[in-house]
Amino acid sequence: MRSYRTFSPLPFNKLRAVIFCGTCCLSRGKSHPLGGALHYAVRTFLFAFASANIGVDVTNYQVPSRSFFDCLAGKNVSLTILQILDERGNVNTNFLKSYIASKDAKIKYFDALVTVSDSFEPSDVCSQVAQALPTSFNGTVWLDVENKQSYWSRNVSERIPFLENITTVCKDQGIKVGIYSSSQDWASVFGSQGAGSDILKAVPVWYQNDNQNADFDDFEYAGFGTWETPQMKKYQGDMICNFYATSINYFEAASSEHLRKIHM
Repeated sequence: MRSYRTFSPLPFNKLRAVIFCGTCCLSRGKSHPLGGALHYAVRTFLFAFASANIGVDVTNYQVPSRSFFDCLAGKNVSLTILQILDERGNVNTNFLKSYIASKDAKIKYFDALVTVSDSFEPSDVCSQVAQALPTSFNGTVWLDVENKQSYWSRNVSERIPFLENITTVCKDQGIKVGIYSSSQDWASVFGSQGAGSDILKAVPVWYQNDNQNADFDDFEYAGFGTWETPQMKKYQGDMICNFYATSINYFEAASSEHLRKIHM
């Protein structure tokens, strides 16, 4: 599992007070002793949650209540991501229930995540995912590449071809595929073999860098492989709407909309 930083968020009434205070400080500029610090904090918060380009990744098999998804919608979260297949090849039987709850809450996008292990048989994995996805699902299925010894038993030289194979087989079955990883995990799993792959470069990438910044300004050094432009970034591990084991992600809505239409 990925690592997360958890803390208790401020109640909304206090959060509004912080935003109001921060807004005042912004208008006062350097004349206010807290202006500089609050300027950065408020700017980041307002950019993230007002832009509606925020996705929440529910990374375990718990079934959040409908109120959880309603809460996310109230915070302008426009994407939810749920694990559909774990590293042992087990399908999340609660995936459909969460998908329906997310749609009922009017959250615009819904993606799925597969934790990759090279013990998988690509055709079996892709068939399992295709069968588990609702017929109305039109999101991306992210292949989660993590550096865990139990996930990777093949020689390093065989791992990129394996990931390429899963990507190709799933795409052939009509699944929209993307890659999720961090620069550290990618380098540890693939070594120098991960430097380039035309097959993988053709699908979107979601990268991790928990620097608390909802932007892609760090991709030049936090990215990996041969991707030039990311679709999404995990920038914070957190608790949101009183639910643990989530990560907060930033994505570009225009880029996401475009990819969902053409990426097959």
